[in-house]
Amino acid sequence: MMMLFLKTFLTHGLTKKDIDVNFEEFDENVDYDSPTNKETVDENFLRKKKSKVLDIDMKSDNIIGFNPDVGQKFFTTEQLQLCIKGYAIHYGYDITCPRKTPKVVLVVCCKRECPWRLWASFCSQSKYIRIKTLEAQHTCTRSYTCRAMNSKFLAHLYQHKILSNPTWKMADFKQNVLETYEQDVTILL
Repeated sequence: MMMLFLKTFLTHGLTKKDIDVNFEEFDENVDYDSPTNKETVDENFLRKKKSKVLDIDMKSDNIIGFNPDVGQKFFTTEQLQLCIKGYAIHYGYDITCPRKTPKVVLVVCCKRECPWRLWASFCSQSKYIRIKTLEAQHTCTRSYTCRAMNSKFLAHLYQHKILSNPTWKMADFKQNVLETYEQDVTILL
């Protein structure tokens, strides 16, 4: 192994003097890439990759409370936007999407002084939309009239309740949204 290492450096024009390594210190029989006994005992020492693709059910309310993180992958930009809307509604932030294409999504906070920003783009190697950068700290206060709480999003959240109870009164619906999500909605969304 060390001979291969040395041959690689010598083929690129480097000499032994250029390499600041004492080759006698290395043992040919030891695999330096594998964890030591201490590392295998302490599982928290090893870092785990976040390569899981989030499979979000688009018609359920499990997107409320979503927390974005760098490295999360999504099947489509629409799925990412739905999750970001759930985040905005749960925490009461008013966000907007100034740049949206099938391969790129930029989401920012509506308050100019707030630094919150999310950038996601298509990753050609994995064929998913991945969150690349995230400035996760909001400096703005909670908004009780979130732009993300529109009729299309409410239809996703309350589809089963409305179908099971078609005589549900609009005043009761408004009250339910206010109590559940702390968002004030108008009758004419």
